[in-house]
Amino acid sequence: MNKLVVLKVAKRIAALIAGIYVLLVVSFYTYYAIAIDPFGAAVITDHYLISGPIKRTLKPAISDEELMGLLRKEKSKFKDLVEINSENCLNDGWGRPPPEVVTIINEIGLLKVYGVNSPLWFSEPYSDSARARWNARKFNFQNKIKFIEKTTPVSQRSEAITRTTENNRIEECKYHSIRFVREKIASTAGLVKGIEYFPEPPLIKEGIMILPSLRTPTGDAPSREVVSDLAGVPRGFWMTQKQCAYRKIDKKWFLFICPD
Repeated sequence: MNKLVVLKVAKRIAALIAGIYVLLVVSFYTYYAIAIDPFGAAVITDHYLISGPIKRTLKPAISDEELMGLLRKEKSKFKDLVEINSENCLNDGWGRPPPEVVTIINEIGLLKVYGVNSPLWFSEPYSDSARARWNARKFNFQNKIKFIEKTTPVSQRSEAITRTTENNRIEECKYHSIRFVREKIASTAGLVKGIEYFPEPPLIKEGIMILPSLRTPTGDAPSREVVSDLAGVPRGFWMTQKQCAYRKIDKKWFLFICPD
């Protein structure tokens, strides 16, 4: 008798929870159907409340340990990509990787690799001298463009500016950090997980990575969270993350979860 009572109570509780969940889904969809459009509302509702939670449960992100194992196993190939980036960038001006980069990406098993344009990691990146170097580079580049505009025939001007801009882009690549994206995290707001290399060791204070700012003092520079384990990132039911989170491996190598 007691078992029947418990079963009935359990069924009622389950029915109540299911009813509340259906009401939540309908309300969520209705809100976004009014705010956006019916199709967009269906996509968002599915992402956050229907198939999204199931996909995230059945296909969790690659573990930190697997990523660190991949780095240990393929360290020489990761370094090859770092070297290519320093010499000639990982991509052309249109964002297309050359064949040798594609080959290494496929051999490692990465999704993609790219240099992060900002910030620039000069030597002693948090010093006044780094900011001075940045200002000097910017000033010199602007002067080159002005010189071309004043002295180069109109028929050759566009090509000369393009060539100068490309040379400047290639020179800056060596100061970019490099993101080695291993995978997209299933059914999140466009989050990816992988390994990041920094040309200079980032400054970390109280679990926060301070990014070098070439325009403002370090105290006003942007920052990123550094955690002991990325298993809990992203957090919460919505699985959103607006900024990168990192886990330190050594001075220059980190694991990351970032918006794509």
